[in-house]
Amino acid sequence: MNPGDRYQEIINEMKSDDKQVQWNTMVKWCNLWIDVDKKALKPLLDLIKEFKELGYWKVYYPSQSHYALGLSLGKDYNERYDLPMVYISYNAEDDNFAIQYQKGQGGKTRRVECGSKVSNSNFQEIENWLHDKNKNGRHL
Repeated sequence: MNPGDRYQEIINEMKSDDKQVQWNTMVKWCNLWIDVDKKALKPLLDLIKEFKELGYWKVYYPSQSHYALGLSLGKDYNERYDLPMVYISYNAEDDNFAIQYQKGQGGKTRRVECGSKVSNSNFQEIENWLHDKNKNGRHL
């Protein structure tokens, strides 16, 4: 399958209402970024797999934007728009993860640099942010 067909397949799978399908599709996205786009994102792929072990795949919906992993309680753009969002990106040159906290998709943000590993305290902060809709949602 050529890269264009792979991208289209992945885009269609991200429209699923099933969290597990969306997470497995995020793994495909990340592999495509690594294989086709030649991005050094294996640490992000490993983090996605770690999120499965932590139970995130059962609680949060993933999304992607500019080689970053998005997390939300909303399954699609319409549901995510007003809900708190988190985007996690990896910069290979600096061997550094960054977490961007958003008040609703595309809303006001706060960015935290994490170093080469996302820590347990980062995981807790992500969970706290995503579950506090009243404080961290778009409409306050």
